[in-house]
Amino acid sequence: MKRVFFTLAVVLLVCRVSAQTLDSIAHHHVGYYGPEGGGQWEGILQLRDRNVLFVHMEGINMGSTADIVGNDYYKVSRHGAVILDTLFVYDSDPPFFLFAKNPKNDDHIRVGIVHDSTSGGSFLQIFPFDNEMRFDSVNEVFVPLSDTFAYSCHDGYLINKQNDLVFTYVTPYNREVWNRHFACFGLDGTLKHDTVMPWSSLPTNSGYRGLGVFSESPLEYYWYGSNASDQLDCYILDSLFQYKGSFTLTEESISPEVPQLRYNFGWQDCLLVDNDDFIIGSRYVKGNKNGVCLVRYDKQTLEQKNMVLFPSRPMIYNSSMGFGACPIGLGMDSEGSLYFSYNTQNPMCTDKGQIAVAKLDADFNVQWERFCLEPEGYYRNATHMIVLDDGGVAVCGAIWYTPEVFMLILSDDYDGMEEQGFIIRPYTYFPNPAQDELHLQYSPDVTPTQIELYDLQGRLVKTQCNGLESLNLEGLASGAYTMRVTLEGGKVFSDKT
Repeated sequence: MKRVFFTLAVVLLVCRVSAQTLDSIAHHHVGYYGPEGGGQWEGILQLRDRNVLFVHMEGINMGSTADIVGNDYYKVSRHGAVILDTLFVYDSDPPFFLFAKNPKNDDHIRVGIVHDSTSGGSFLQIFPFDNEMRFDSVNEVFVPLSDTFAYSCHDGYLINKQNDLVFTYVTPYNREVWNRHFACFGLDGTLKHDTVMPWSSLPTNSGYRGLGVFSESPLEYYWYGSNASDQLDCYILDSLFQYKGSFTLTEESISPEVPQLRYNFGWQDCLLVDNDDFIIGSRYVKGNKNGVCLVRYDKQTLEQKNMVLFPSRPMIYNSSMGFGACPIGLGMDSEGSLYFSYNTQNPMCTDKGQIAVAKLDADFNVQWERFCLEPEGYYRNATHMIVLDDGGVAVCGAIWYTPEVFMLILSDDYDGMEEQGFIIRPYTYFPNPAQDELHLQYSPDVTPTQIELYDLQGRLVKTQCNGLESLNLEGLASGAYTMRVTLEGGKVFSDKT
């Protein structure tokens, strides 16, 4: 059996950054993967030393194929988002990986399906690494899966409470028919189960999105996806990955009084099972309004229990203009609080939005909401989110039309005045630029007391102390202004409009 090797090389910091929450990294490689060579994020992991690991897939586009590809690793400080270390792992065929804390040791593991270009075989690779991103090749696990090409998905791996690795992948039965595998391995590489489902035997050929634990007792898994009919299909498998049943959420399953769910980019990271319920984050349409929502359902009856709406900002009233707000990720902390991240607007639209993060209790009451102000000229397409062990979230993604990626680390203990204050706000404002009126929406944990508007010469041109959800701009000369928002307690934020 031919082993698959890759080389490790320490990379110089791409850019020097000061303590800040939002960190954009400009690559000196033009990426083959992602928008306009911008690359794509492979995953996020909070390391055991509480810092955060971001992994990015990249390559050099030489014609129609990727010539040099691999993964960039960024170790980023938990507070301040300072890059502490970087690493480039060369791989001519970088697969999707699971990055996780090792449940049996004090290190971490990288899990993925790798290929041998000589034999054409595919292998499961489990690679330990420590807080300093040093890989332990001595204790690497390397297990043959197939004598042909096997393909996995970035949300197709998990480690269950029995410390077994569960994942799904597909192999070619022949040139036209694919088989889907649901496999369970011990972390030492011992095969426990491998159930094969011919593609034609699946209830529908739904677009694959993710895999998770549906029930702990009895142990059941869910595999879910979305199809072209704006439906979410969820298949239930038993502990041996035998098909038990399925359910589908469609527009018809939603009552007329509530929004209609819409297919969205975020469903792969926005389905969460919570005891007897499951929660999804989705786009919605309600009349001529749209946005994103969280919905709680009973797992058995599909009865809808709770819903909370987050409207698109700015609102898209014409569906021909494209989608509005986009879900990014959904997670739950050990106390049962929910974190939901989303783009307030489709990052590919002309009306650029912002990245928003909301914290909610189990009844969907919003505790706080924070907005990442969109730097002028950038379209940030966030793709991954995790909940951090000590509160808060980490979000990352790519910047459209540039060879750049970004990361955002937001803490529960944010106060808006120190290292994060210049980029994170407890309110959002739109549209920007505005003509006659500027709208503001505030997090429920803050109270505004005053808005001031200054021209570029620093002269005060408008003060408003009431009705602070909107600012009338009629009578002001067109141009750029500085807006100062004062909150109860004296905190002041300045923004360009």
